[in-house]
Amino acid sequence: MTASRTTPVTERCDHCGDPIDTTTWHPAVIERDGDRRLFTFCERECQERWRRR
Repeated sequence: MTASRTTPVTERCDHCGDPIDTTTWHPAVIERDGDRRLFTFCERECQERWRRR
């Protein structure tokens, strides 16, 4: 038997903190500098604002 690893679903936008409907597609970014981290966003505009930070 092997153990499986799961990643918790992020339910808030990493830029503005608004809730994310996890049943539909939303933009995401994996940052690879240092530790890998998945950033999720409620809409493409928040993703663009986050990139310009």
